[in-house]
Parts: sequence; C-alpha cells; structure tokens
Amino acid sequence: VDEGKKRWPIAGVYEDGWASIAAQCCTIGNEGVDPESCRRTKDGITTSTDQCVAGLSVDGRIEELTYGQAKAKCTDAGLAMCRQSCAGRGCVYNRHPVFTSIPCPSGPPPSAIPTGGVLVYRGDSEESVGCLMPDVDEGKKRWPIAGVYEDGWASIAAQCC
Repeated sequence: VDEGKKRWPIAGVYEDGWASIAAQCCTIGNEGVDPESCRRTKDGITTSTDQCVAGLSVDGRIEELTYGQAKAKCTDAGLAMCRQSCAGRGCVYNRHPVFTSIPCPSGPPPSAIPTGGVLVYRGDSEESVGCLMPDVDEGKKRWPIAGVYEDGWASIAAQCC
C-alpha cells in the first residue's frame, strides 16, 4: 500500500505539513541495540552531501527515497536498515521522519460483519432500514429511524435464532 511513499505528514514542522522520509542505516547485527551502530552517512564519519544516505538536509529538502530505495542504499554500503532512530547522528535528519526495519503492530481484528454487509431490519417487520458494512459500521449500535423515537435514532437490538 505504501511502497512508493516518500513523504509523511508532520504538522507544524514544514510549511506544507509534509516531510521527506530520511534514510539511515546501521551496522549489521547492531540494528536496534547500539546507538553507535547508527549511520546517516555511508561511511559513518563525514557529513558531506555525497556521503549522507539521502543527501544533506537543506531547508528540509533531501533526496526522496522509497523504503525499497533506502534499504538498497544501506545494503550497497554494507549496512542494514535500523531498528532505532539515529537522532543526532548528522545530515540534519532530526526534523525528518526516518525509515526503520521495525514491523508495524498487527492490525485490528477482522470485521465481525461479513464482507458484503448485513441488512438492518425494523424490529416489527422485514422492512430494511439500511445495511451495516465491514470496516465502516463496526461500532454502530444505533440506526436512524424517522418517526419512531424522539431523537430519530433507535438502538439496534440483537436477536438470535
């Protein structure tokens, strides 16, 4: 879904609210445990524009890379993607979001509502008042039914067969 993403929204940091995601690398085997393994430069020493993994940040501008491109730059330099932020390690990347190799937390549980949705009937007939859709109506407990209740909303009752 986000393979081509090169920028991330960061309110209040840059004028347009978006910042380029910076690349940083770590020595292999120490990707998340040793701050000294962090490299924002290919050689880990200089901060010249040509040594910074995504170029030196000037006015918030760096070479915009996808995750795959950033990973390839690390691999080409004999390094790995980091499992940490390399804050303060050069190239003026502290104001940028940074790529990591940390997996995202697992997503929400699958929807209890079937893929095609489920009809909501009036309680006194088989007249449909609407349809609950997965990933849209998961938390819905009330449904608008005009003329039935004062506020126009009725709680959806459970019934088992």
